Amino acid sequence: MATRRKRTVPEVAPRVRRSRPGEPRGLRKLPSHFDELARGEKLRRPPPRAGGIRDPRVSGLIPGVTNRDARAVYDARLLALDAAVKAGDDAALGRGLCEMVYLKLWRARALAGFDALAQGVLGVDPARARTLAKEVGGEDLEPLGDAVVALWLRAETTLNALAPGARVTAGRGPRGLELRIALPLEEPLRDIEALAELGRRLSSLRRLL
Repeated sequence: MATRRKRTVPEVAPRVRRSRPGEPRGLRKLPSHFDELARGEKLRRPPPRAGGIRDPRVSGLIPGVTNRDARAVYDARLLALDAAVKAGDDAALGRGLCEMVYLKLWRARALAGFDALAQGVLGVDPARARTLAKEVGGEDLEPLGDAVVALWLRAETTLNALAPGARVTAGRGPRGLELRIALPLEEPLRDIEALAELGRRLSSLRRLL
């Protein structure tokens, strides 16, 4: 029986990459900021801005709040503002406009800003509307941070659904601006369940902060 000859595979020399003109020889050196990252001297991502909220939704009108809830709060507040305009109640109108500024609630209906809300929707001169709002909130009246706005709107939508007559407002206290929840206490069991649900909804907000 004839023996089979082993096939020899010719050795192939490894391919050596030639350096391009102007390219340094040897191992490539990483940029210096990678060294800072390896030593722990540089954060992997910038810290969140104060009062900000990391909302993963792309199309959200107000960070941390569903569009449906934001629109529900806006529509309810708009009815109250319109009633104040028709009744000539400047005190109620000023309070409502002040809270609109705190919440930047015109975003819920994709309005351009406060002036568009005042003149285009309510038919009130923007300068007069700002004056009324500042009579309540002060000359330094400014919108609140995203986290506070989300907390406020989640509280308001929950209580509007489960405890009719409840109110969420803002007011000046000994330590500055306060968020206040007022319950009518007509049905204690209902109010307890509403507050328990409110706690659950606010707890889920922590994942976005």
